[in-house]
Amino acid sequence: MGVLTRSLDEGFVITSDFDAANPKAKTAPKRSPTAYKVWTGRSWSDAATEAMKFPTLDAADDYVRHHYIDIMKRTDP
Repeated sequence: MGVLTRSLDEGFVITSDFDAANPKAKTAPKRSPTAYKVWTGRSWSDAATEAMKFPTLDAADDYVRHHYIDIMKRTDP
């Protein structure tokens, strides 16, 4: 599972390319970036409207650094 931060609308969000069909995959699934899951602060969601938003890319990156273990434990988005 890969986790990355990216812009969405007026802010930044945390996304994942986790492939629930193949959880042990070592590479990202071949699908559109719009199909990525978004982090809500507690779990992963398909709905971009539920995403936890950050004002800057640095703020999103800092959140990932500080909450990395919690984010990565959620391997079933």
